[in-house]
Formats: sequence, C-alpha cells, structure tokens
Amino acid sequence: MLFSCKNYYTVNKLGSALKFAKMSVQLDTTNSEYKLLLADIFIEAREIDSAAVVLEKFWQLIQPMLVLIINLLVFMKIADLSRSYKNL
Repeated sequence: MLFSCKNYYTVNKLGSALKFAKMSVQLDTTNSEYKLLLADIFIEAREIDSAAVVLEKFWQLIQPMLVLIINLLVFMKIADLSRSYKNL
C-alpha cells in the first residue's frame, strides 16, 4: 500500500496518493513514515489545515520518545563526568 502511495505521489497523482496514504496510516497509526508522507501529500495538495492536524498528531506521538532520548543523553553525560572524576 505504501509503495502505491509513493508511486502515485511521485507522478503527482495526489488524489490516489492521498487515498493510499490515509489507508496506510489507518493500518498502522504509529508508523512515523506514513504520517509524514500523508502530511507531505496534504501540503503538496495545498490542504494545509489537514497537514497541520497530521503533524500535530505526529508530534504528540514522538514527543514522549524525544524526552526519553534527551534524558538518556543527559544520563550518559553524567556517567562520563563520573568516570572522568574517578580518573583524576
């Protein structure tokens, strides 16, 4: 389904691309690639409000993951500092 969506998008058949992109998102609501492609198609079709809704939902999906990644990076820096302090 995603393959069909990308093919239609590539040849600028936005109506068909939109149909397949929406189906892809419905089949897997957590897939980031599907959501971003759907937003791209909406933007290309000048459906900015629809693109904004998709991107807001995408942001809500990834925001908790970003917080976890940042926390992990900070923890790793603290561990590096601790190792450096022990080596003094």
